[in-house]
Amino acid sequence: MSKQALEQIVMDELGELLGLKFNPGSGNVFGDGDLSPKYKGDSPVQLGFECKDRNVSSHSVPTKDWNKAKIQIGRRGLSPIFVTRNNKKEVMIHMDMSLFKNLLEIILDKM
Repeated sequence: MSKQALEQIVMDELGELLGLKFNPGSGNVFGDGDLSPKYKGDSPVQLGFECKDRNVSSHSVPTKDWNKAKIQIGRRGLSPIFVTRNNKKEVMIHMDMSLFKNLLEIILDKM
């Protein structure tokens, strides 16, 4: 896992479940983020992923990077998810609290 691209790790874990596709070369502010849905379905939450390897022990996301991801992903009507991997190869998911709440409500409604 340590040498595998972070985008590929997210795709391997969530790609089939969420119907994701890669968006290669999406580094500019008008891009799509690294991973997004293949198509917009009936899901109440549509997620786009921005993935960053951080060669430090923390999982902090610089404000500039978070704002850029929100613009990139939000332009397509998707909720942004920021994924980081630190130098210990730990993966962490970052999202707005409102999105986290929506996801929890969806999960609880299905129980």
